[in-house]
Amino acid sequence: MLLKDTYYKNSNNEIYYYSAGTFLKYIKEGLIEISKEEADSLLFSFEDYKQNKLNELDFKKDEEISKDVEYKGFKFQNRDSDRNLLTSTVVLYSALGEVPKGFVWISSDNKQIPMSLNELVELGAIMGSKVNEITLKARFFKDAVLAAKSKEEVDQIEWIE
Repeated sequence: MLLKDTYYKNSNNEIYYYSAGTFLKYIKEGLIEISKEEADSLLFSFEDYKQNKLNELDFKKDEEISKDVEYKGFKFQNRDSDRNLLTSTVVLYSALGEVPKGFVWISSDNKQIPMSLNELVELGAIMGSKVNEITLKARFFKDAVLAAKSKEEVDQIEWIE
């Protein structure tokens, strides 16, 4: 019985995968055990490899953009839905010229923070600035991936905090 997930190839470089616990009698004869890395290199083209890295960078970009932002000593959520709600709120109250008396915005830890219209705009600017900064950073890394000429070059491209 196999003790670990294992990749094999035949003489035509066709890949076979057997999971841990597979009985040896079910493994085709004449196969050669190979590493996951070798299996990947036979299964995926260099363009696939680069696309996978681009997908990883997109995920990291979205994750970083969605992290809380700090404003006046409080943390506020910065997801798409939070930015959209804030934008709608600013637009609505800008037409009125001010927020209602006693208006509050909820912090990440669910505290009610009194906010003026100007403070809402400043919070939105911080959120927008973060989105822009992270998007430009992601573009830099993606351009490096697209320019890479080898898997080794692609592997060296990592998101830096």
